[in-house]
Amino acid sequence: MAFKSKFCVQFLGILCIFCEYLLAAPAVSQLDYQPIQNDDIKRNVAGSRHFWFDRRFRWSYGMIPYVLSSEYTSSEIEIIESAMRHWESKTCVRFVPRQPTDSSYVEITPDDGTPSYCYSYVGRQGGRQIMKMFGECMRNGAMLHELGHVVGFNHEHQRPDRDDYILIHFENINPAFHFAFDRFSHGVVDTMGTRYDFSSVMHYPFFAFTDVYDEARPAMTLKDGSIDAIYREAEYLSDIDVHKTQLYYQNCIVS
Repeated sequence: MAFKSKFCVQFLGILCIFCEYLLAAPAVSQLDYQPIQNDDIKRNVAGSRHFWFDRRFRWSYGMIPYVLSSEYTSSEIEIIESAMRHWESKTCVRFVPRQPTDSSYVEITPDDGTPSYCYSYVGRQGGRQIMKMFGECMRNGAMLHELGHVVGFNHEHQRPDRDDYILIHFENINPAFHFAFDRFSHGVVDTMGTRYDFSSVMHYPFFAFTDVYDEARPAMTLKDGSIDAIYREAEYLSDIDVHKTQLYYQNCIVS
């Protein structure tokens, strides 16, 4: 599904170019305000997009075999590997180059032969699975986010208890992407007793899927109407991201 507007950058309209900050706002790069503006989760082999914490989609012993496309430049490879190393430095998960005996693995590529945008599957699918990253997606925050899907995480703002913490302003969201703000039931998503995490790498920033960056027309706010806690894309794993990973993988000591 294409997302087109005069605000979109030229690589098939993944990301929106947003208005500049108010002068009183802190100075940060423009990319801090550009989320992945598409459905970045692919439907998995069981026919559902949302198996957060389902053990069937856990990588054995937390080992995730991967293959990198030869189309990536050295600087792009550095971005990918840096994000992997960050996950490894904080959790027991390990990204390892695929060996011939690895039947399940992630192929990270800028081109999957389709006009689709950046995406990943949630957790291990069995066999070869694509993680597509290119263009403006080649940045640390987006890479950490998509690797989070590979690890097995869904979006934080879609968990069952999200309405206790945030308000979704559907009137400000592109109607084609209202589904990206669906709230899932406890029968679909298991939070494993963790509290809601505004700082998670899996949480969208406040302006995601709006047609124009405008603090007065956010996609999401906290219950008190503020946006500070979800102002920008996370650049590192939160303490809760780390804790959830260790819970899900049981410290990577089981298959």
